Amino acid sequence: MLSNSHNTATLTKNKPLFILRQEQYHALLFCWRIRTGLKKDLEPSRLKRYVDWFYINNLGPHFEIEEIFIFPLIKNNTQLIKKARSEHRRLKRLIADTANPSKTLSLLEEELESYFLFERQKLLYEIQTGIPEKELDIIAGIHMESISYDDWGDEFWR
Repeated sequence: MLSNSHNTATLTKNKPLFILRQEQYHALLFCWRIRTGLKKDLEPSRLKRYVDWFYINNLGPHFEIEEIFIFPLIKNNTQLIKKARSEHRRLKRLIADTANPSKTLSLLEEELESYFLFERQKLLYEIQTGIPEKELDIIAGIHMESISYDDWGDEFWR
């Protein structure tokens, strides 16, 4: 099992795993931005527009790539994959929820951060040890075509 002290050099030297770590970094940065916007007591609709943009350009494609290409290749830890799929469903529901934006944004930020820490600490290890590098290279190419890191024009977190 991967611990917090796991050697990250292996994870960053491998290009496909480096790409996944970049996505995790951007997702955690997204969480920080939402948290900052909430602390500044900004209008929830302003934050929600950013959430929707980030989901379309980054998070949605990330989840889709995991579910279609990565999870089916991890055969030795089905409980971990079940947990990840369950978390994806929960996060998608939070993103779609418009009933109580302030509460939903706060929950989304907390749960998304928790998910990506889980992904970094547990799931990435399973990907590294359970999927051949050749397959990872193919998946990395798909990631690079699907994920956008273009900046959001409204830098409300500053």
